[in-house]
Amino acid sequence: KAVKKLPKVTNFNRQGRTGIVGCTEGHLIGCGNKDFLDRENISMTETMEATLAAWTGSGSVVFVTIDEEVAGMILMADALRPESKPCVQRLKDLGIEAALLSGDAEVAVKRVAEILEIQAAHSKLLPEAKATLLREASWADTGRNGSSTRTLKASASASTSTPLLLHQQQEQQVRGPRVVGFLGDGLNDCPALAFAHIGIAVQEVGPQSIVDASTAVLLGGDAL
Repeated sequence: KAVKKLPKVTNFNRQGRTGIVGCTEGHLIGCGNKDFLDRENISMTETMEATLAAWTGSGSVVFVTIDEEVAGMILMADALRPESKPCVQRLKDLGIEAALLSGDAEVAVKRVAEILEIQAAHSKLLPEAKATLLREASWADTGRNGSSTRTLKASASASTSTPLLLHQQQEQQVRGPRVVGFLGDGLNDCPALAFAHIGIAVQEVGPQSIVDASTAVLLGGDAL
């Protein structure tokens, strides 16, 4: 069957870091996380609250709204790559500290960290916050760069991190002497990939900006 042509969307807006809204066919459509609902003062029914509680720890929940009412809930969970745990173990065997930096919800990140046996796990990070954590780790134990003497085991605030420029030459000016690497596969990983001494993109399909920000690209998608 032929795919129906999608309706035109007008007045498209990004609602901070929480979601998006737009108008189509006379309706205001929204999509975002729980913070998006709070920002827009949209309430949930008791059934929705119960569903959200039941899904806790299973992944990230996205809400779809129509005319400022919740019309649907979507549970999204990433499947771990089969090579993830062996890759982390190999890093440990080499004496390399591994950390998990993610923009996902805390419960989902904690679950993945437990499976991979990673002690340092950070959730709800904005793209710039990932780069900030790498900067702090690169200056660890040097006594320089103000508060940037922490390792990746320290916490990072997604809301107060200083945005870092993507251009690699400018990033090199704020890198510390401690070598840090970053492995990522998404557009939100670009700041961290560009900042790291060694930025490796695991890319099967994705925008050119990920390639431009990286030191190396694994086209096969296998980190091992």
